[in-house]
Order: sequence, then structure tokens, then C-alpha cells
Amino acid sequence: SSALKHPEREKYMNYIEPPYIEKSTKLFYLRKGQAHKIKKYENIYQLNIGVLKGSLYFSPFDKDSNIQKVEVLKTEQLLPMLKMGRIDALIGTEIVIDYLIQLHSYEGLFDKSVFRYDLKTPFHFAISKKSYFSKEIDKFNSILKSLIKEGFVQEIIDKYNKKPH
Repeated sequence: SSALKHPEREKYMNYIEPPYIEKSTKLFYLRKGQAHKIKKYENIYQLNIGVLKGSLYFSPFDKDSNIQKVEVLKTEQLLPMLKMGRIDALIGTEIVIDYLIQLHSYEGLFDKSVFRYDLKTPFHFAISKKSYFSKEIDKFNSILKSLIKEGFVQEIIDKYNKKPH
């Protein structure tokens, strides 16, 4: 899930249509009280930014060689690294990082950057072209379209991103 369409990836992945989220916000998370450090894109040049290896976030960030990026293999590694000060900030999709903060009881430890990247970036489910299920892509497309129309997909998203009372 949460696969962003990209020409390189389309060589080896079949994207299930339609996207289950039409817009996703990318932003930076910093330790509590430090959100002011990233008010605009250029502010990130002064920081070590935690990223998921192989992930695409937004242009120009993805190809910007002037950014000090610290790569990890799993998104879940980034929050403890930020908490311990091993990185200055991490970049992520707001809905995903908010869920991980809630899941791992990190509420109140981090702030979101003032700078946000809010352009339309649809999220897809994807299936490897090598998968047995790849030949059933039309069925997956049809079922996902129905699940979105019925509101089931949004119910799942809301369930896992509920705010604590």
C-alpha cells in the first residue's frame, strides 16, 4: 500500500486503480519545540533528515543532493532515532507518521514542520508484475472501486488514525 506512481516503478508493479487516497501531505517531524526550524524548504539544508531508503517523497526533495539524508530500511526506525537525537528531522506522509506516533505511544514528543508539501499525490495499492495475482488486476480494480465508493476504505483509514480522547 501507499505506493506512489512513478515511471520506474511501473516497470515492475501493477497499480490498482483508482488510488485509495487522492492527496497526501508530506512534511517533516522534529522534536517537540523545534517545528520553527523548517518554515520553508531551504531550511532543511542545515539538518540531518531521516528517510526511508528507496522512498519517493516529492520533487525536488527526492533528487536534491544537497540534503543530508540518513536512510533506514523501515519507517518505524525513524521515530526512535528522532527521539534520541540521532537525526534532526524525518520526512514522511502525515497520515502514516501520525499513525506510527499513536501506535508506539510517542504522542507529545514531536512537532510537525511549518513547511508542508500538499500537492495531489495519489496513494495506490500495487502488485508485483511477478505475482500470481497480477493477472487478476481487473478484479482488484473493480473491488477497490466498490470499497471506495461504499466508504469502507475511509472507515479503515479513520479507524487507524483516531485521535486519543
